[in-house]
Amino acid sequence: MKTGRIAQWLLVITCYLPSLVYGFGQGDTNEYVRQFPGLIANSYAAIDDPSLGPGNLLSACKNRGRRDATGTVIVSEATPTQVGAADIQQRCGDSNDCVIGRNVTLNMNGVLNLRSLIVRDGGVVRWTDQTQVASDAWLCAGYVVVEAGGMWDMNIQDALKRAWIYIKNNGATHSGLRTRAFGSFAERHHAMHPGAAPHFSVVGRELSRTWSLLAEPLTPNSGTLRLMHDPIAMGWKVGDRIAVAPTEAGMKANAQAFFIAGLSATGSVQLSAPSNGNSTHRAERSWPTGTEASLRAAEVINLSRNIIVTGDDFEEIACDASLPEAGPGFGTSTQGCRCTNNRNSCTMGLHTASAHAGYSVVANTRIEKCGQRGVEGKYCLHFHHMADCSDDATKTGSRCIYRNNAMEFSQQRGLILHSTHNAQVEANVFYDIRGANLYIEDGNEMLNTVAYNVGICPRGDNGCTLPGTSNGQADTSLNQTGLYMESPNNLLVGNRMANFFNGMFNNAGNGRGDSEGQVCGSNAPLGFWEGNTFHSSGRFGTYLLNGNFPRRNTGQSIANNGTTNRNDDCPAYDAQGRDVGLASVITGHFDYGNAFVGQYGAGDIQYKNHVTIGNLNSIYWKETKTFEDGCSAHISDSYYEDGSADLPDAMGAFIIENTTFKNYGLRANHHCDVGVTGFLCMPQYVLHNVKWENGRNTWMNFDINNGATNNGGIFTLSPENIEAKANGAVFDIFPPQYNSAVGGNFDYLLDLPQENCVSSSAIGLGGRYNNGILCASSLTPLKIFTRDHAGGDLLLTVFDRQSGGRLAQQRLPHIHITNRKQGYAVPVIAGDRYRYEVSLASGANIDPDWVIDFGDLTVSNRWGVERLHLSVQGRSCNGTIYSNHDRRFYAAGDFTESMWGSGACTGFASMPASDCSAPRDLTLNQDPAYADWHVRLDRACDSVNCGENGACSAKYLGSILPVLRSYQCVCKPGWYGGSCTSKNPWLTFDDGFE
Repeated sequence: MKTGRIAQWLLVITCYLPSLVYGFGQGDTNEYVRQFPGLIANSYAAIDDPSLGPGNLLSACKNRGRRDATGTVIVSEATPTQVGAADIQQRCGDSNDCVIGRNVTLNMNGVLNLRSLIVRDGGVVRWTDQTQVASDAWLCAGYVVVEAGGMWDMNIQDALKRAWIYIKNNGATHSGLRTRAFGSFAERHHAMHPGAAPHFSVVGRELSRTWSLLAEPLTPNSGTLRLMHDPIAMGWKVGDRIAVAPTEAGMKANAQAFFIAGLSATGSVQLSAPSNGNSTHRAERSWPTGTEASLRAAEVINLSRNIIVTGDDFEEIACDASLPEAGPGFGTSTQGCRCTNNRNSCTMGLHTASAHAGYSVVANTRIEKCGQRGVEGKYCLHFHHMADCSDDATKTGSRCIYRNNAMEFSQQRGLILHSTHNAQVEANVFYDIRGANLYIEDGNEMLNTVAYNVGICPRGDNGCTLPGTSNGQADTSLNQTGLYMESPNNLLVGNRMANFFNGMFNNAGNGRGDSEGQVCGSNAPLGFWEGNTFHSSGRFGTYLLNGNFPRRNTGQSIANNGTTNRNDDCPAYDAQGRDVGLASVITGHFDYGNAFVGQYGAGDIQYKNHVTIGNLNSIYWKETKTFEDGCSAHISDSYYEDGSADLPDAMGAFIIENTTFKNYGLRANHHCDVGVTGFLCMPQYVLHNVKWENGRNTWMNFDINNGATNNGGIFTLSPENIEAKANGAVFDIFPPQYNSAVGGNFDYLLDLPQENCVSSSAIGLGGRYNNGILCASSLTPLKIFTRDHAGGDLLLTVFDRQSGGRLAQQRLPHIHITNRKQGYAVPVIAGDRYRYEVSLASGANIDPDWVIDFGDLTVSNRWGVERLHLSVQGRSCNGTIYSNHDRRFYAAGDFTESMWGSGACTGFASMPASDCSAPRDLTLNQDPAYADWHVRLDRACDSVNCGENGACSAKYLGSILPVLRSYQCVCKPGWYGGSCTSKNPWLTFDDGFE
């Protein structure tokens, strides 16, 4: 290794030009093109590294310009024939389009420089350790494509050999994959025998792991770093290029890249040059109570492979207004660079794809200088309309696999799954990829495995944005994302995305491209999402946009290519008006250093074992509903530190259980009555076994949107916790004598003499509780949804049931969010002490169609049915209503015409009860195809014993290679040692240091 070259590359890699603008919007193409030389000045390509790129390849192939084909040479034989690279070079030359066909096997035993290469009709290219004699071998061509009946069999395991696929910018254009392409292609909808489909296999030297985490912080001016895994056992080598993710909050720092100068089995890696003098990269491990081990540590990815797909430099080409649009509103074309009002040129590199059929495996391969900005379908790696990839004949169960690859220096996204199912995308690493790094495209994709992939944006300040693509949400400063998807029904496990504008973004819609209008994206089942980490994002970590309300019976299946009952045919209710939500769970996500975490509208989705630390808003939620199963909590067994929760308006109660909040604030009614968001701005937040460790001044806020109608929202302990508190239990979120809180508008509560309700400001806690009212009793919402109502106040009058005396009255304004979401809402005290009367101030009767809603069904099932003695002017409530009353056609939050006349004070039967005696396992609602992954995750820690005082760190790290013993267990505070068995802090490390 040449140390001078190392120092030179390190300087280029780690020093970024502060004058450059990184946050590009969709219309900023001209500015992007103007800045392009500066934007890529810090980018790295192995082919341009003087110590790596073969000189004879560069002199023969690099940037040689366009060249028209002299003709086409088809190499075929009557009987099976073996040929070498020199034979093909002689027969095809470098100016003809070359086709390897029937009965011909090319053994790559040298170098090849062709205009283009197609393998089809029984032709084979075999490139293995046995065929490659030299340490470096290469193939240059304008495109290399395997078609029907062709086979590409490439497997280089020798650590001393490198194989180069060099894609030239010579004008050669394939009929399907177009220019500068490497991959496989079959005609779409073209019937063929399975054995005739393209076979495309590219497998480099096997790595046990492609990434690890820092075991100790990487501090400024350090010459070494320490990993949680043995780098030698991982297969890493001296000279490999690695990158370290930034861990500062809010996309404010840059990554660092190095070359490895030395390795130790203890996890130590000697760096080619010291780290920069500004950044510290974290290496923190914690075990919040009730969750999994949380690894707040910088990712370290290996970007070197011994098969390199590379090519000519990027070229900016002019657009063509005559090209057809790929899809309505896309603005792009698969045929080339299409003109739009915000794009008059495209940035062209190479691309790799497998399209429509066949066997396709790319593993342990490096792809660089990839992506064609502004041209549809041209990315670093792309499964395009591969349909159902399941294949029981393979060891892996899939014929579509991208594994252990490294993608770097891309001008249009990284890895794309498009109308493909049951593919496997595992342990790939991404660096310096502009646009989305991992992209699930159309909304119909399902049952794909996306696991243990790591993406790092090397630049802070929105430094991976890209203008002029077909998706401004995924790629530009609007919402650029590490892991972007239009379809939620996939397996996402152990992925980590660092330093993007958004870490993960599920954009629920009605499908894109061929799937547009055929997918209920907001109601598709949620797949298996567990153990993903998103950090240092400028906006969201975990992020679900639009409505995300998974439902049963959507009709989604592989048999109909992942489409559902079409976008307008996934109703919220069955014919009897019962909620058909599908209770789902997001498990073990770790979000830290982001601005936000959460979603807009989401129901029947639980966050379990969720850990968030240092996010501005770590629960960002606008609308939700009670769970269809009548038992589950919205947040369970989780940990939130240093942030705030902007909590949603809810149809029913929003339940948080077995969760710790530390240095935190809870804010009610997020975005309620802003635009069309919210129901009636009176959610009930039920806190069950919540631990509160707070050093903040403000604990609760009822007016986060500064509107008169937004002072609603109830915080209350669960009935079980209120009873336990009366018997001596401590729940610090409220003062000892109080169990609930509501906004200060509802001052009628202060007039109820037996309730011990008090203004928080009167007892010196106005700042803590936003001048709200504290009560000893639990508070329950009473809501009346009005229909075609012109407005006017509602009067709520409270009487003592025994004496009949009037105690208090509250005047309530009419809330009008939409024509269907309008009415009145007020906190009440259930039980037998009071009788409530409700009447319109105008004296008119309450319309019989208006829906009266009291309490919550899940609260009723878990802790007992509540009752309210109620009289309603113009309605018959038989004196009492119950919290398990009828909720047909409106409980799910979809307000249909059928809802009117439902609810309490009607003749309809109560809702069926649910047995909540045991916690619901929401994973049982997942597709059975995911079942094996529960076993796989449990087995990740089979060989590790952390006892009662520690948690296994390896559960979401992937690979069978164990974590070094010093880091296998994350100990409770006060416990130390590799197995958390010692009280001696000096026994933290069992492996020792060099």
